[in-house]
Amino acid sequence: MPWDSDIDVQVSLPTMDFLARYYNMTMHHYSSPEMPPGGRNYMLEINPGYVNGSPDDWLNVIDARWIDTETGVFIDITTARPKSGEKGVVQIKDQHQYEVSGLGTIALLKTGADDGHGIGARLVPFTRQSIRREAGQDTLQLRVAA
Repeated sequence: MPWDSDIDVQVSLPTMDFLARYYNMTMHHYSSPEMPPGGRNYMLEINPGYVNGSPDDWLNVIDARWIDTETGVFIDITTARPKSGEKGVVQIKDQHQYEVSGLGTIALLKTGADDGHGIGARLVPFTRQSIRREAGQDTLQLRVAA
């Protein structure tokens, strides 16, 4: 994605508590007909610092990682907590804020075969306004190559 260099996922605090309690450091095997034979192994690693929701904990902004054990590629997972004093708003440690009403629908995105993976991912669709607020007004400008 041109507006971000990595993949981030947010989960609720009760979800992170559950994952930490029952699934920290667990291995998960996944295979599908779309993948190379044998599938892939993934590890879920929860940072014990996830319990500290303060933005002052800037050395621990990533609360968990979903790691491909073959390649080392990972997805950052952060905890979305209710923002104090603002009903309907959640915040993560790096102070990004999201309106809960905008986080409802999940869509399937199929990556192209030319990226070397060709694997689907489930993403919350961002509105143009959200992407521009996050990455700047020029992020979604149409550019024509000369």
